[in-house]
Amino acid sequence: VVHRALDELEGITVASAYAGIASLAFRSIGDVFSFCASCMDERSLSRLGTRMLEGYCGLYDRTGRHEALVLAAAEAEKLANSKMFVTEEYDGILYASGGVYRRLAEADDSEEHANKALTLLFEALTARTAEASPLDHACIKGEIGRAYMALAKIKNPVKCYHSAASAFEEAGKILKISSWDSALYRGKAAGAYTMLADEYCRGKRYDDALQAARSALALYPEAVKFLERRSPEGLVEVSSDQGFAHTIVSEVYLRSRMFDLSLKHASLALDAYSRASDAIDVKARPERYATLRANMGLTHVNMAEIHFREKRYENAITACDSAIAAYNEAIRIFDERKKDKPAAATKKHLKRANDLFNTM
Repeated sequence: VVHRALDELEGITVASAYAGIASLAFRSIGDVFSFCASCMDERSLSRLGTRMLEGYCGLYDRTGRHEALVLAAAEAEKLANSKMFVTEEYDGILYASGGVYRRLAEADDSEEHANKALTLLFEALTARTAEASPLDHACIKGEIGRAYMALAKIKNPVKCYHSAASAFEEAGKILKISSWDSALYRGKAAGAYTMLADEYCRGKRYDDALQAARSALALYPEAVKFLERRSPEGLVEVSSDQGFAHTIVSEVYLRSRMFDLSLKHASLALDAYSRASDAIDVKARPERYATLRANMGLTHVNMAEIHFREKRYENAITACDSAIAAYNEAIRIFDERKKDKPAAATKKHLKRANDLFNTM
Protein backbone atom coordinates (compact mmCIF):
# COMPACT_ATOMS: atom_id res chain seq x y z
CA VAL A 1 0.00 0.00 0.00
CA VAL A 2 2.81 2.40 0.88
CA HIS A 3 4.64 1.71 -2.37
CA ARG A 4 1.40 2.23 -4.33
CA ALA A 5 0.86 5.55 -2.57
CA LEU A 6 4.35 6.69 -3.47
CA ASP A 7 3.81 5.63 -7.10
CA GLU A 8 0.61 7.69 -7.27
CA LEU A 9 2.22 10.78 -5.72
CA GLU A 10 5.16 10.57 -8.11
CA GLY A 11 2.76 10.28 -11.03
CA ILE A 12 0.87 13.39 -9.93
CA THR A 13 4.15 15.29 -9.46
CA VAL A 14 5.12 14.54 -13.06
CA ALA A 15 1.75 14.76 -14.80
CA SER A 16 -0.21 17.51 -13.02
CA ALA A 17 -0.75 20.64 -15.08
CA TYR A 18 -1.10 22.68 -11.88
CA ALA A 19 2.15 23.70 -10.22
CA GLY A 20 0.58 23.88 -6.77
CA ILE A 21 -0.82 20.37 -6.94
CA ALA A 22 2.45 18.99 -8.33
CA SER A 23 4.37 20.68 -5.52
CA LEU A 24 1.97 19.36 -2.87
CA ALA A 25 2.27 15.82 -4.23
CA PHE A 26 6.05 16.10 -4.32
CA ARG A 27 6.26 17.16 -0.68
CA SER A 28 3.75 14.51 0.35
CA ILE A 29 6.18 11.83 -0.79
CA GLY A 30 8.52 12.65 2.06
CA ASP A 31 5.64 12.93 4.52
CA VAL A 32 4.36 9.45 3.63
CA PHE A 33 7.82 7.98 4.04
CA SER A 34 8.43 9.68 7.40
CA PHE A 35 5.05 8.59 8.79
CA CYS A 36 5.42 4.97 7.66
CA ALA A 37 9.06 4.66 8.74
CA SER A 38 8.06 4.53 12.40
CA CYS A 39 5.78 1.54 11.75
CA MET A 40 8.18 -0.71 9.82
CA ASP A 41 10.74 -3.31 10.79
CA GLU A 42 14.38 -2.88 9.80
CA ARG A 43 14.25 -4.86 6.57
CA SER A 44 11.03 -3.27 5.29
CA LEU A 45 12.32 0.17 6.16
CA SER A 46 15.61 -0.39 4.35
CA ARG A 47 13.74 -1.53 1.23
CA LEU A 48 11.46 1.48 1.43
CA GLY A 49 14.50 3.73 1.84
CA THR A 50 16.02 2.30 -1.32
CA ARG A 51 12.68 2.79 -3.07
CA MET A 52 12.65 6.43 -1.96
CA LEU A 53 16.10 7.08 -3.40
CA GLU A 54 15.14 5.47 -6.70
CA GLY A 55 11.86 7.40 -6.74
CA TYR A 56 13.51 10.77 -6.22
CA CYS A 57 16.05 9.95 -8.94
CA GLY A 58 13.23 9.01 -11.29
CA LEU A 59 11.47 12.30 -10.59
CA TYR A 60 14.66 14.21 -11.33
CA ASP A 61 15.16 12.29 -14.59
CA ARG A 62 11.62 13.06 -15.74
CA THR A 63 11.20 16.63 -14.49
CA GLY A 64 14.67 18.06 -13.87
CA ARG A 65 13.55 19.04 -10.36
CA HIS A 66 16.87 19.54 -8.56
CA GLU A 67 15.18 19.52 -5.17
CA ALA A 68 14.47 15.82 -5.68
CA LEU A 69 18.22 15.13 -5.72
CA VAL A 70 18.78 17.27 -2.63
CA LEU A 71 16.13 15.32 -0.72
CA ALA A 72 17.50 12.03 -2.03
CA ALA A 73 21.01 12.94 -0.87
CA ALA A 74 19.70 13.83 2.58
CA GLU A 75 17.90 10.49 2.78
CA ALA A 76 21.03 8.66 1.58
CA GLU A 77 23.00 10.25 4.40
CA LYS A 78 20.41 9.09 6.94
CA LEU A 79 20.53 5.56 5.58
CA ALA A 80 24.33 5.58 5.66
CA ASN A 81 24.31 6.52 9.32
CA SER A 82 21.67 4.00 10.38
CA LYS A 83 22.06 0.43 11.59
CA MET A 84 20.30 -0.75 8.43
CA PHE A 85 23.67 -0.85 6.71
CA VAL A 86 24.45 -4.11 8.53
CA THR A 87 21.51 -5.90 6.89
CA GLU A 88 21.47 -7.85 3.64
CA GLU A 89 19.87 -4.79 2.00
CA TYR A 90 23.23 -3.01 2.34
CA ASP A 91 24.28 -3.34 -1.31
CA GLY A 92 20.93 -2.10 -2.65
CA ILE A 93 21.20 1.06 -0.58
CA LEU A 94 24.77 1.57 -1.78
CA TYR A 95 23.73 1.25 -5.43
CA ALA A 96 20.78 3.62 -5.09
CA SER A 97 22.90 6.15 -3.15
CA GLY A 98 25.57 5.98 -5.85
CA GLY A 99 22.94 6.86 -8.43
CA VAL A 100 21.88 9.88 -6.39
CA TYR A 101 25.39 11.29 -6.10
CA ARG A 102 26.17 10.55 -9.75
CA ARG A 103 23.21 12.68 -10.79
CA LEU A 104 24.26 15.44 -8.39
CA ALA A 105 27.77 15.33 -9.91
CA GLU A 106 26.25 15.80 -13.38
CA ALA A 107 23.87 18.54 -12.28
CA ASP A 108 26.36 20.54 -10.20
CA ASP A 109 29.67 19.70 -11.96
CA SER A 110 30.83 18.42 -8.59
CA GLU A 111 34.03 16.41 -8.25
CA GLU A 112 33.13 15.65 -4.63
CA HIS A 113 29.80 14.10 -5.57
CA ALA A 114 31.32 12.12 -8.44
CA ASN A 115 33.97 10.64 -6.17
CA LYS A 116 31.38 9.86 -3.51
CA ALA A 117 29.25 8.08 -6.11
CA LEU A 118 32.22 5.98 -7.23
CA THR A 119 33.12 5.06 -3.64
CA LEU A 120 29.59 3.83 -2.95
CA LEU A 121 29.27 2.00 -6.25
CA PHE A 122 32.58 0.16 -5.96
CA GLU A 123 31.53 -0.96 -2.48
CA ALA A 124 28.23 -2.20 -3.92
CA LEU A 125 30.16 -3.99 -6.67
CA THR A 126 32.09 -5.94 -4.07
CA ALA A 127 28.84 -7.09 -2.47
CA ARG A 128 27.20 -8.10 -5.78
CA THR A 129 29.76 -10.21 -7.68
CA ALA A 130 29.43 -11.15 -11.35
CA GLU A 131 29.26 -14.83 -10.40
CA ALA A 132 26.57 -14.55 -7.73
CA SER A 133 24.47 -11.70 -9.17
CA PRO A 134 25.41 -11.06 -12.82
CA LEU A 135 22.49 -8.74 -13.60
CA ASP A 136 23.05 -6.58 -10.51
CA HIS A 137 26.79 -6.56 -11.13
CA ALA A 138 26.26 -5.35 -14.71
CA CYS A 139 23.86 -2.59 -13.59
CA ILE A 140 26.37 -1.37 -10.99
CA LYS A 141 29.10 -1.42 -13.65
CA GLY A 142 26.88 0.70 -15.88
CA GLU A 143 26.32 3.21 -13.08
CA ILE A 144 30.07 3.33 -12.46
CA GLY A 145 30.53 4.16 -16.12
CA ARG A 146 28.07 7.03 -15.83
CA ALA A 147 29.85 8.33 -12.72
CA TYR A 148 33.18 8.31 -14.55
CA MET A 149 31.57 10.21 -17.44
CA ALA A 150 30.41 12.86 -14.96
CA LEU A 151 33.87 13.09 -13.38
CA ALA A 152 35.55 13.33 -16.80
CA LYS A 153 33.99 16.75 -17.35
CA ILE A 154 35.68 18.02 -14.19
CA LYS A 155 39.00 16.21 -13.77
CA ASN A 156 41.34 13.76 -15.55
CA PRO A 157 39.17 13.35 -18.65
CA VAL A 158 41.44 10.87 -20.46
CA LYS A 159 41.65 8.53 -17.47
CA CYS A 160 37.95 8.86 -16.68
CA TYR A 161 36.73 8.29 -20.24
CA HIS A 162 38.96 5.20 -20.41
CA SER A 163 37.45 3.91 -17.15
CA ALA A 164 33.91 4.69 -18.28
CA ALA A 165 34.35 2.87 -21.59
CA SER A 166 35.78 -0.15 -19.80
CA ALA A 167 32.91 -0.25 -17.29
CA PHE A 168 30.26 0.02 -20.02
CA GLU A 169 31.91 -2.67 -22.14
CA GLU A 170 32.09 -5.05 -19.18
CA ALA A 171 28.42 -4.44 -18.44
CA GLY A 172 27.55 -5.20 -22.06
CA LYS A 173 29.52 -8.45 -22.04
CA ILE A 174 27.86 -9.65 -18.83
CA LEU A 175 24.44 -8.94 -20.36
CA LYS A 176 25.18 -10.62 -23.70
CA ILE A 177 22.19 -12.93 -23.16
CA SER A 178 20.00 -9.83 -23.55
CA SER A 179 20.64 -8.28 -26.95
CA TRP A 180 18.85 -5.08 -26.00
CA ASP A 181 20.76 -4.43 -22.77
CA SER A 182 24.06 -5.46 -24.31
CA ALA A 183 23.55 -3.09 -27.26
CA LEU A 184 22.58 -0.25 -24.91
CA TYR A 185 25.75 -0.53 -22.84
CA ARG A 186 27.95 -1.03 -25.89
CA GLY A 187 26.48 2.19 -27.28
CA LYS A 188 27.43 3.97 -24.06
CA ALA A 189 30.95 2.51 -24.32
CA ALA A 190 31.15 3.85 -27.87
CA GLY A 191 30.14 7.31 -26.59
CA ALA A 192 32.89 7.19 -23.95
CA TYR A 193 35.48 6.21 -26.57
CA THR A 194 34.28 9.08 -28.77
CA MET A 195 34.76 11.60 -25.97
CA LEU A 196 38.18 10.06 -25.30
CA ALA A 197 39.09 10.57 -28.96
CA ASP A 198 38.01 14.20 -28.71
CA GLU A 199 40.22 14.71 -25.65
CA TYR A 200 43.18 13.19 -27.50
CA CYS A 201 42.56 15.58 -30.39
CA ARG A 202 42.56 18.53 -28.01
CA GLY A 203 45.94 17.34 -26.75
CA LYS A 204 47.20 16.84 -30.33
CA ARG A 205 47.64 13.11 -29.73
CA TYR A 206 46.21 12.26 -33.12
CA ASP A 207 47.27 8.60 -33.31
CA ASP A 208 45.61 7.95 -29.96
CA ALA A 209 42.53 9.86 -31.11
CA LEU A 210 42.29 7.70 -34.22
CA GLN A 211 42.56 4.50 -32.18
CA ALA A 212 39.89 5.62 -29.68
CA ALA A 213 37.54 6.72 -32.46
CA ARG A 214 37.95 3.37 -34.22
CA SER A 215 37.10 1.58 -30.99
CA ALA A 216 33.94 3.66 -30.82
CA LEU A 217 32.98 3.05 -34.44
CA ALA A 218 33.31 -0.71 -33.96
CA LEU A 219 30.64 -0.57 -31.24
CA TYR A 220 28.06 1.81 -32.75
CA PRO A 221 26.42 -0.45 -35.39
CA GLU A 222 25.00 -2.89 -32.84
CA ALA A 223 23.53 -0.05 -30.76
CA VAL A 224 22.04 1.68 -33.81
CA LYS A 225 20.48 -1.58 -34.99
CA PHE A 226 18.47 -2.05 -31.79
CA LEU A 227 17.68 1.59 -31.06
CA GLU A 228 16.23 2.16 -34.52
CA ARG A 229 13.38 -0.18 -33.61
CA ARG A 230 12.90 0.63 -29.95
CA SER A 231 14.03 4.08 -28.86
CA PRO A 232 13.96 7.22 -31.02
CA GLU A 233 15.53 9.24 -28.19
CA GLY A 234 18.32 6.71 -27.77
CA LEU A 235 18.86 6.64 -31.53
CA VAL A 236 19.32 10.41 -31.58
CA GLU A 237 22.08 10.27 -28.98
CA VAL A 238 23.89 7.26 -30.41
CA SER A 239 23.70 8.46 -34.02
CA SER A 240 24.88 11.93 -33.02
CA ASP A 241 27.85 10.45 -31.15
CA GLN A 242 28.58 8.16 -34.09
CA GLY A 243 28.64 11.18 -36.39
CA PHE A 244 31.03 12.94 -34.04
CA ALA A 245 33.35 9.91 -34.05
CA HIS A 246 33.43 9.92 -37.85
CA THR A 247 34.09 13.68 -37.78
CA ILE A 248 37.09 13.19 -35.50
CA VAL A 249 38.51 10.53 -37.84
CA SER A 250 37.88 12.80 -40.81
CA GLU A 251 39.73 15.69 -39.18
CA VAL A 252 42.71 13.50 -38.25
CA TYR A 253 42.99 12.27 -41.84
CA LEU A 254 42.62 15.84 -43.08
CA ARG A 255 45.59 16.91 -40.99
CA SER A 256 47.58 14.05 -42.52
CA ARG A 257 46.49 15.15 -46.04
CA MET A 258 44.78 11.80 -46.58
CA PHE A 259 41.92 13.51 -48.37
CA ASP A 260 40.03 10.49 -49.74
CA LEU A 261 39.78 8.87 -46.30
CA SER A 262 38.84 12.21 -44.76
CA LEU A 263 36.00 12.65 -47.26
CA LYS A 264 34.81 9.09 -46.68
CA HIS A 265 34.43 9.61 -42.94
CA ALA A 266 32.93 13.07 -43.40
CA SER A 267 30.26 11.52 -45.60
CA LEU A 268 29.62 8.81 -42.99
CA ALA A 269 29.37 11.52 -40.33
CA LEU A 270 26.69 13.30 -42.35
CA ASP A 271 24.76 10.03 -42.70
CA ALA A 272 24.80 9.56 -38.92
CA TYR A 273 23.85 13.18 -38.20
CA SER A 274 21.02 12.97 -40.73
CA ARG A 275 19.70 9.80 -39.08
CA ALA A 276 19.73 11.60 -35.73
CA SER A 277 18.00 14.66 -37.23
CA ASP A 278 15.25 12.49 -38.71
CA ALA A 279 14.65 10.75 -35.38
CA ILE A 280 14.56 13.82 -33.17
CA ASP A 281 11.39 15.62 -32.08
CA VAL A 282 12.36 19.16 -33.09
CA LYS A 283 9.55 20.83 -31.14
CA ALA A 284 10.44 18.97 -27.94
CA ARG A 285 14.22 19.32 -28.28
CA PRO A 286 15.01 22.36 -30.43
CA GLU A 287 18.43 23.01 -28.89
CA ARG A 288 19.54 19.42 -29.48
CA TYR A 289 18.43 19.74 -33.09
CA ALA A 290 20.33 23.02 -33.43
CA THR A 291 23.48 21.34 -32.12
CA LEU A 292 23.08 18.60 -34.73
CA ARG A 293 22.73 21.18 -37.47
CA ALA A 294 25.86 22.97 -36.24
CA ASN A 295 27.77 19.66 -36.32
CA MET A 296 26.57 19.04 -39.85
CA GLY A 297 27.78 22.50 -40.81
CA LEU A 298 31.23 21.73 -39.44
CA THR A 299 31.41 18.52 -41.45
CA HIS A 300 30.31 20.28 -44.64
CA VAL A 301 33.05 22.89 -44.16
CA ASN A 302 35.68 20.19 -43.77
CA MET A 303 34.48 18.62 -47.01
CA ALA A 304 34.52 22.01 -48.73
CA GLU A 305 38.14 22.57 -47.69
CA ILE A 306 39.18 19.22 -49.15
CA HIS A 307 37.37 19.86 -52.43
CA PHE A 308 38.95 23.33 -52.60
CA ARG A 309 42.45 21.96 -52.06
CA GLU A 310 41.82 19.33 -54.74
CA LYS A 311 40.53 22.05 -57.10
CA ARG A 312 37.04 20.56 -57.26
CA TYR A 313 35.50 23.99 -56.97
CA GLU A 314 31.88 23.14 -57.77
CA ASN A 315 31.85 20.49 -55.05
CA ALA A 316 33.49 22.95 -52.68
CA ILE A 317 30.84 25.59 -53.35
CA THR A 318 28.03 23.06 -52.84
CA ALA A 319 29.52 21.92 -49.53
CA CYS A 320 29.97 25.54 -48.41
CA ASP A 321 26.36 26.36 -49.27
CA SER A 322 25.20 23.37 -47.21
CA ALA A 323 27.39 24.43 -44.28
CA ILE A 324 26.11 28.01 -44.34
CA ALA A 325 22.48 26.82 -44.46
CA ALA A 326 23.04 24.45 -41.53
CA TYR A 327 24.81 27.12 -39.45
CA ASN A 328 22.11 29.73 -40.12
CA GLU A 329 19.37 27.32 -39.03
CA ALA A 330 21.27 26.46 -35.85
CA ILE A 331 21.91 30.14 -35.05
CA ARG A 332 18.25 31.01 -35.57
CA ILE A 333 17.18 28.34 -33.06
CA PHE A 334 19.85 29.30 -30.53
CA ASP A 335 18.87 32.97 -30.80
CA GLU A 336 15.18 32.15 -30.36
CA ARG A 337 16.00 30.12 -27.25
CA LYS A 338 18.35 32.86 -26.01
CA LYS A 339 21.31 30.49 -25.87
CA ASP A 340 24.04 33.05 -26.33
CA LYS A 341 27.08 30.84 -25.84
CA PRO A 342 26.32 28.18 -28.48
CA ALA A 343 25.02 30.90 -30.80
CA ALA A 344 28.30 32.80 -30.54
CA ALA A 345 30.35 29.65 -31.20
CA THR A 346 28.22 28.77 -34.23
CA LYS A 347 28.57 32.32 -35.60
CA LYS A 348 32.36 31.91 -35.52
CA HIS A 349 32.03 28.71 -37.54
CA LEU A 350 29.69 30.52 -39.93
CA LYS A 351 32.31 33.22 -40.49
CA ARG A 352 34.85 30.55 -41.38
CA ALA A 353 32.43 29.06 -43.92
CA ASN A 354 31.70 32.47 -45.43
CA ASP A 355 35.40 33.30 -45.65
CA LEU A 356 36.07 30.03 -47.44
CA PHE A 357 33.18 30.65 -49.81
CA ASN A 358 34.46 34.14 -50.65
CA THR A 359 37.86 32.77 -51.68
CA MET A 360 36.32 30.57 -54.38
